[in-house]
Amino acid sequence: ADDGSCDYGTMCWDGSYECDASDCPDQPGGTVEINYNSDTDIAGFQFNVTGVTVTGASGGAAEAAGFMISSSASTVLGFSLSGETIPAGSGVLVVLDVEGDASAACIGDVILSDAAGASIEQMVEDCVNITTGSSDVEGCTDMDACNYNADATVDDGSCAYAEENYDCDGNCTAEIDCTGECGGDAMEDECGECNGPGADVMCEDGSYVCDAADCDSGGWDGDACTMPDHTVHVTSSGSVLFNSSTPVAGFQMNLDGATILSSGGGMAGDAGFMISSSATTFLGFSLDGSTIDGCGTMVELELDGEATGLSGIIISDSDGILIPFEYYNGGDMEPYCGDGECNGDEDNASCPEDCEAPGECETDVCLSYSNFNESAGTVDLHMVNTVDVAGFQIELEGSTIASAAGGFAEAAGFMISNSATMVLGFSVTGAVIPPSTGNLITLTFDSYNGYACFLESTTFSDAGAGALSLTLGGCLGDEPIPGCTDSSACNYNPDANTDDGSCWLASEGCECSDGEGSVVDECGVCNGDGIGDGECDCEGNVDDCAGVCGGDTEVDPCGVCDGDGTSCDPVSLSFSNVTSNSLDVVMDNPMPVAGFQMELPGINISSISGGTSGAQGFSISFAGSTLVGFTLSGDDIPVGNAVLFSVGFTAEGDEVCFQDAIVSDENGVGTDLDLGDCAGLEDDDCEEAWDGDACSMDNNSIH
Repeated sequence: ADDGSCDYGTMCWDGSYECDASDCPDQPGGTVEINYNSDTDIAGFQFNVTGVTVTGASGGAAEAAGFMISSSASTVLGFSLSGETIPAGSGVLVVLDVEGDASAACIGDVILSDAAGASIEQMVEDCVNITTGSSDVEGCTDMDACNYNADATVDDGSCAYAEENYDCDGNCTAEIDCTGECGGDAMEDECGECNGPGADVMCEDGSYVCDAADCDSGGWDGDACTMPDHTVHVTSSGSVLFNSSTPVAGFQMNLDGATILSSGGGMAGDAGFMISSSATTFLGFSLDGSTIDGCGTMVELELDGEATGLSGIIISDSDGILIPFEYYNGGDMEPYCGDGECNGDEDNASCPEDCEAPGECETDVCLSYSNFNESAGTVDLHMVNTVDVAGFQIELEGSTIASAAGGFAEAAGFMISNSATMVLGFSVTGAVIPPSTGNLITLTFDSYNGYACFLESTTFSDAGAGALSLTLGGCLGDEPIPGCTDSSACNYNPDANTDDGSCWLASEGCECSDGEGSVVDECGVCNGDGIGDGECDCEGNVDDCAGVCGGDTEVDPCGVCDGDGTSCDPVSLSFSNVTSNSLDVVMDNPMPVAGFQMELPGINISSISGGTSGAQGFSISFAGSTLVGFTLSGDDIPVGNAVLFSVGFTAEGDEVCFQDAIVSDENGVGTDLDLGDCAGLEDDDCEEAWDGDACSMDNNSIH
């Protein structure tokens, strides 16, 4: 029977058993640095430690500050008995000695206190780093604000927002109206005037236009080059005008309303035509085969009376074939089939004389304009298709589409819809348009702007939704003419019908003639050079020495601005009131004096006093015949001519002189000197020699 005496040994830290505890494996350990970053002086701390066993704590800023540091296996405490604190800053707070995996150490339940014993708000980061202060980040938390702070956790009321219609960079985000206001509602009227009243000038026919000059006078401008081709006109004074694209070799006409006195000149005369006339008829022809064409004055007639027209018009080419000319009476001729131009509602079907026949279609589909009726605002889209057409999308530019209907598309039961620039047609039943030639569909324009062109994005498809090859005809009306369409712009192109964005306006203060990009300089001159180098204004003035633009203050010969020219005069020193034991040194100084030094050989100085140096509180030192004087208070000797100082002395010779003299100005710079002559020293024991003047003889004496 077991008597309970079994001995299993000692359990080690890692759970193993050994008969003797000394045989247990060494327990791992190390050190852990606890760091701090504080904006407040720390007077004490306490924290718990997990993950390891604390065996000791020392070092760091706590030990440097003389803190009492104590620890248990899981708690560390530090404080000062003398009132010392760990200054605000960052570094290692304390170093822990631990058993276990040092990397698993983590502190918690941290308490920090300041010098007053108040708790310091703090947070622990990465287990071993203590940071004081709130974890909250103040800032703008509204993502729509210009100063949104993605890191902010507490809104501090600082959010700033862009002004309406602007972004945070001050850029306009709305449309800019014609007054330049961002988001404004001002608009240009039909006359191009910002917020204008629109067309408010009534013409004779009751219509309204922007300018009286825009009224349709029904008249002609009198220029031969604006007459229709193959027409002639006579002015009341007898100038016969013509316009012909066919060379003219001869002409004969009758004049109505006046009597012809003579004929000649004009383009016919310049070409060497033989020109002759009777009272009612004139004719001209070339003997050398010369012709005239283009536009201008055919011939000049000298008249008795005023011409009213021409009749019996016969004009021929160089082969003698009649050219079909008509009399032009100033604008009442309407386009007609046979006038040589495919215009109005003409096409090859209605007027083959003027309109070319479309070429043979070499693709699956060919599309062109036909039967244009400008007054009705309609045009047919003529299609030649060599294969079945199951759908189409036609896109145009230049004019605005109001509706689309009729033609092969409607006959085939296509669903037809349109926008302002596009027409769409297809069948929901599977119907197709078989190979055909004729009107695909008729368009009605909401506004016809002088041209309409097919866009390359136009497509036709077959029953399998495959794209068909396509040839698009030319534009209806004028081709698009790109250019500036703003009549107020410097580069306005009255012929342009498509604005290309090239418009530019003259800058304020400049004219269009100054060129694009011209600006006014600081002197108000367009393209000027501004204020020249070295000048201070637009008048060409310069600063004077006092910094006044255009001023007349000058530098004197001494280099002093507005000086009187005396500041560079030398300082004069001279002797006065010389006796056997005293003398005065007189100074004439044109500028303030801050110090002096000199030797007076011939005397042994015993005292120095008085004069301007004494009045200004100068400190004067002397030894033997040498003296130095300067100011300690900064009070210079002012400009003047007066006794500098008085000297008491013992004579060592019969005269005294200036030697090695230095006088300095308020900047410590030595000045030029003018030293006076040496002075003789009086001998009180010697009788003064008589000067030969009876009045200086002794009283009651004779000589």
